[in-house]
Amino acid sequence: MNKSKSLFLLLILFINCHLFSAKATIDYNSDVRQCYELLTKLQLEDASKKITQLKKSQPTNLAILHLENYVDFFTLFITENDAEYAKRINNKNARLEKLDANFVADPYYNFIKAEILLHWALVHTKFDKKIKAGNEIYEAYKLLEANKKLYPNFIDNNKSLSVIHILAESVPKWVRKLIGVKGSSTLGSNEIKLIADYSIKNKNHFFREEVAAIYSYVLYYQLNKKKEAVNTFEQFGIDITDSPLLTFLKASIYLRNGENENCLSTLNALKSSANSLPFYYLDFMKGRSLLFKQDVTANRYLNSFINNFKGKHFIKEAYQKLAWYELTINNNENAYRDNLNNCKQKGFELVDEDKQALKEAKANVVPNVTLLKSRVLFDGGYYQKVFDLLTKNEKQLANNSIYKIEFNYRKGRVLQSLKKYNDAIPYLKTAVKNSANSSYFGANSSLQLGLIFEELGDKKSAKIYYEKCLEMNPSEYKNSIHQKAKSGLIRVK
Repeated sequence: MNKSKSLFLLLILFINCHLFSAKATIDYNSDVRQCYELLTKLQLEDASKKITQLKKSQPTNLAILHLENYVDFFTLFITENDAEYAKRINNKNARLEKLDANFVADPYYNFIKAEILLHWALVHTKFDKKIKAGNEIYEAYKLLEANKKLYPNFIDNNKSLSVIHILAESVPKWVRKLIGVKGSSTLGSNEIKLIADYSIKNKNHFFREEVAAIYSYVLYYQLNKKKEAVNTFEQFGIDITDSPLLTFLKASIYLRNGENENCLSTLNALKSSANSLPFYYLDFMKGRSLLFKQDVTANRYLNSFINNFKGKHFIKEAYQKLAWYELTINNNENAYRDNLNNCKQKGFELVDEDKQALKEAKANVVPNVTLLKSRVLFDGGYYQKVFDLLTKNEKQLANNSIYKIEFNYRKGRVLQSLKKYNDAIPYLKTAVKNSANSSYFGANSSLQLGLIFEELGDKKSAKIYYEKCLEMNPSEYKNSIHQKAKSGLIRVK
């Protein structure tokens, strides 16, 4: 071997040894922040280019592994692409192994590992891998709990641990015992509020947007503090017009709070970007909201979602909503049936909304147009229109053996939403009394009675109806209804 070759090999060996022995760091610096901001705006291609640059300029910074995982998470969670899932699934272990090989005595070390696991747990749920998701959550939980003991003042730990603690109280006791997860809504609520208060004051907090999203979710879905959830984004003062994800969350809360016009305004304010990963679910949201408004353009957006989205969720529901559009706006019974036939044949039944849509399609019964229109308008929060429509047709519907349960349910719900609680209670009680154990109307009427009595300060009656709800086995939306009843029961106890 000549001298020049020997020197070259020694140089390569020196470089490799130097890189191997270089001490790992964790630094969420300004360059990492810029990349993170691209990720949260779903500008994944630009973010991936930035990550490539960072790996060259900051080869020992383990925070880059966190950024890489966000790329996989957003890609898979939003597109639901099976081929991409198979292609990327091994990235999780590769990143965790790299972290294991480069331990750093830093509070962000276990935090990054837990974040990677939680990202993949959410991805697994999208691909109906529930056992995998459960295992990932448990591993993340152990890491975050250990981190809490090691670094009790590390506030970012609260971002994800709070959610695990809150949800732990809602799952059956045997599940908690089996997986060893402990928690309570009180503990989780205190944890997320602590980091939310910190994040509101500190506008440079790295995970500020995520904290705003999680805090809003907890306020609305777990703590039943709907007004606070709606106002959260204003408190944070975050501009969401270039964030598809925060737009989605804020619009969802507005819609569920009966503020359809605000939901549409939020969706319309989103600035489109050719560099962003397409988020076709927003088309579905817009089409659904326009349907609730009885706007003739609703079908355009529903069809856009169906034609472009290649995932598994909400396809059946989209066809159901197109069927409702044809019946309530065009009064076209044939087109209603055509869309429900598509509902039978296309999409998957993995979530409650798709299961309920398929059930309606299989029933092969054209609903009463007045009741369907009242349902559609109610979902948009147009309560006075619903009240007027039902009151006008009360004699006809309340005395009809086929429609009386649904009528009482819908009249009770709209009175509840108009805050006429004492007027709502008899209608909802009638719906419960006349419903079968498997009836959605009976189960949800029990849930709503629990919420009404809780609002009125009658915890004893609220407890009775939450428990009654949990005793029922509705064939539609069971998971969602029971989850809310469990959360209500925890509050009143």
